[in-house]
Amino acid sequence: MKLEITQKGAHGPDGKEHAVGDVVKIEGDAVPGYLVGKARKIIDGAPKAAITNPVNDPVQQVTVDPDRAALMGEACKVIDANRFTKEGVPDVRAINAQLAEGVPEFTAAERDAIWPDLKDAVMAAREAA
Repeated sequence: MKLEITQKGAHGPDGKEHAVGDVVKIEGDAVPGYLVGKARKIIDGAPKAAITNPVNDPVQQVTVDPDRAALMGEACKVIDANRFTKEGVPDVRAINAQLAEGVPEFTAAERDAIWPDLKDAVMAAREAA
C-alpha cells in the first residue's frame, strides 16, 4: 500500500523523518501506528490534492478537478432531500455514500469549493426529476 505523508513528524522505522508530500510504501493494508494521522492512503489513479500547512497558510485552497465536480454533481442529484442542510449544502457523508468502491471520498473542503458552481444545475435537475 502507498501512503502520502500529510503532517510533519512522520518518522519511518529507521528514525528518518519523512517530508510532507513524500510517498512511502508499506506492507499490508493497515496504516502503521507511527503514521496514523500523519499520512493518507493513495489509491492508484486518484488525483493528488495539494497539502497546505495551516500554520503558514490558514486559508486552505482546494483545486477543483472538473471530473470530481461532475462526479459530485451526479451524486448530489440522487441523495435524499433531507441530506441537505437548511442552507442547501449537501451532506458530504451522503455524497460519499453514492461513490463506487475505490473512488476517493470527498472532503468537506472539497465539497465547499465545488458546490457553489454546481448548486443551480443540481437543484434544477432535482426539481425536474
